[in-house]
Formats: sequence, C-alpha cells, structure tokens
Amino acid sequence: LADSFAQAGAIARAQQWIVAAEHAATALPRAEQLRIAAYKARLEYRWDDAIAHLTAVHQLDPGDTDVAFRLFDAQLASARLGDATATLQALAAQPAPTLDAWRLAMAQARLATARGDHSTRKEAAIAALEQARTPSHRLQSRLEQAWAWLLLGHSDEVETMLSQMPKLADGTTPDIDTLRVEQLRATWLREAGNYPGAQARFEQIATQAQALGQAELAARAQREAAYVQIQAGQPGQAVATLQERFD
Repeated sequence: LADSFAQAGAIARAQQWIVAAEHAATALPRAEQLRIAAYKARLEYRWDDAIAHLTAVHQLDPGDTDVAFRLFDAQLASARLGDATATLQALAAQPAPTLDAWRLAMAQARLATARGDHSTRKEAAIAALEQARTPSHRLQSRLEQAWAWLLLGHSDEVETMLSQMPKLADGTTPDIDTLRVEQLRATWLREAGNYPGAQARFEQIATQAQALGQAELAARAQREAAYVQIQAGQPGQAVATLQERFD
C-alpha cells in the first residue's frame, strides 16, 4: 500500500503506511526489514540511509532488479553519478526476461538528464515510450521527451506534445503525473514570456504538491514561481513570497 500511494504521488499517505509496515516487520527476515527501512528513508529524503540499506539488500540478492532500480534512484537523487552509472550498467546486463525494459529506458533518460545530455535523454524517452504498457508509463515517457525538446530549444514540439496531455482541472485532486505535466506547462509558459501564467501555475503546483505530501516538488515549484517574478522585474515580491512560504 505504501508503494502504491507513493507511485500515485500521495507521499503523506505512503509515509503513514510505511510506519505501520515498519512496526509489523520485526518478525520478518533481515532482508525484508532492510527493504522497509530503505523505503522509509527514501520517503523522508534520507538518501544516504536509503543507499546503505539498499546496498545491503542488493548484496544479499544481486539478481533482484527492483532493489537495483531503487538503489539507482537513491544514488541519482544524492548526485552520486558514478555509482548510479555503475548500477545502471549492471542492470542493463541482466537477462531480458527479468528486466523491466521501460524502467531501464526511463532510468537511462534520467541519468542523461543529470549529465545535461538532452539529446540522449530524448532518445531514451522515445525508447521508453516504445516499451510503455500503461497510460501512466506512456505519459511519463512523453514528459521526458517533451522536457528534452524544451531544453534543446524546440518549443514548438513541446507545444504540440502538451496539447495531447491532461490538464489540471479546478476542484479536483491531481495525481503526480498531472502535476508533472503542469510543471512542464508552467516552464514552457515562462520560456515563452508569459510570466503571469507561469507564476500562477507554479504556485498552484506548489499548493497541490504540498497537499499530496510532495515536499520536494512543492519547494521546487515555489522556487520557480519566485524565479518568474524575478524575470518579470519583481525581485522584492519574489523574496517576500519565499519568506512567507517558508517562515
């Protein structure tokens, strides 16, 4: 349940369930206790702890690709690009029947992003789309491709792709995928010079993300909203907005 809630972006609900799992895990094998501890650390953004726990589990069962992918995620989040690269290379060498090809392609796109290689990111995203089997996976693949196009300077491609993606509806609770689309849409508006539209969207994303327990996404969106105000020639308002948000 914790994993399901986290995948939907409901981090607050996921944290509640992982605490319950941790309390119930005392009778489980050591490897399972380490998995739960690692997952709890990831939800709390304690990446060093997550890496330590996942490394221990990975050593116990090197063939568990799910653990390896989670280890890669934690290494990438903590900017350990060398370790993340090694983990991903080992994953790619796993036998095809045991490997999630979509997950591998998305991981390759994310590693390319961290390196600033947006051409490789785009190609990996296209490969991920070919392997996608669910609506969420297809949307995530298209998002990666659209971000690459944006950072490569092809705003027309981004506009076309955004027109085919879901929009945030008033009065509804969005899932994490929709918020990610809105993040791209807000950035595209900013790059097009539509500062009021971009600021409003970033602030909406921050509010909705906070409600889901997505503290990292909420902080990033609020920071982007302030950056838009600076670009619009309102540095004083940007500082005041950030102070009000984080006080």
